[in-house]
Amino acid sequence: MISDNLNKNNYVRYDYRNLIIELLHHSYTTHDTLLITRYNYDEAGNRVRKLIYKHITHPFDPEPENPEEELDVSDTQYWTFVKEEIYSRDVSGREMAIYVNGGIDEYPIYGLDMIGKLKNDVPNYYYKDHLGSVRAVVNSSNQLVSAQDYDQWGYLLQSRTYASNESKFKFTEKERDAESNYDYFGARYYDARIGRWGSVDPLQGKEPSKTPYHYTSDNPINKIDPTGLDDIYFKDGVEVDRKVSEGFFWKIGNWLFGDTYYVQSKSGNESYNGNNYFEALSEATVKQFANWDRVFSDWQTSSLEEGFGTRLNDATKDAPANLVDKYFYVLKEANGGKLDQN
Repeated sequence: MISDNLNKNNYVRYDYRNLIIELLHHSYTTHDTLLITRYNYDEAGNRVRKLIYKHITHPFDPEPENPEEELDVSDTQYWTFVKEEIYSRDVSGREMAIYVNGGIDEYPIYGLDMIGKLKNDVPNYYYKDHLGSVRAVVNSSNQLVSAQDYDQWGYLLQSRTYASNESKFKFTEKERDAESNYDYFGARYYDARIGRWGSVDPLQGKEPSKTPYHYTSDNPINKIDPTGLDDIYFKDGVEVDRKVSEGFFWKIGNWLFGDTYYVQSKSGNESYNGNNYFEALSEATVKQFANWDRVFSDWQTSSLEEGFGTRLNDATKDAPANLVDKYFYVLKEANGGKLDQN
């Protein structure tokens, strides 16, 4: 994808890894304002810097014939600097601090995963659904700061948000860039409006029967894609192991496309030595989710789907009408209540 009128991104440029390095786009607040955003990454593909510039004269061709020449932000007659974001990361690639224009903006707060943020010395905490999507943010006094609902592909539902811009982390806990409306996953950027990736799957050779732009094999309710490389769903992941192409796990696909990775799971569709496993395409997926227990969605038959739908209707029939009260109802019933999935 090199342009996207739906999200007002007129020009998109990539590096050799298919990571976005430059965007020309209209501002969402003022249609006539043109912005350029540039991204820098480390050797592992983690985003470490974001620069934003604004065009200060008119008219301007939003679809220039020679973008690299006409988008020269060093020409201060036409462009002005707006903002610089720097991402400080640990050795695993996790964000540890975010700097804006040279000063600390916020610190993520971690438990088993990211549970909140510290901004202006004020802690905020995230409430998430079974996919890890941030559904509500509360402060240390348990007062609601922001909230949002999503459709199945992660797009925000109209009239189902409350101060949603207070948190940049949205669908499956990924950062949604305000300037492009894309979610940054690591290996790729995702467009929740259409439920597709903006660039091809780096592991497309391992699944030649699927489009390289698909998100979670068109199963976004049950699966996640941790880094933009591999979709997976499981519960009780207690062991990660790389099974070389031999013995029980050897199959023609391994011979063609290389070794397969497996995550131990009670719900896995492969059995070996008395344990069940889910297949995964990348070592990065299984390493990241060792000893991880957040996703539980095993609705693979029509009867189970019907049963879940009936249970959900029963659980929500007494929910309050007010939007803010709805979120507190969900928080109350999510753990051990009517909306607990386990």
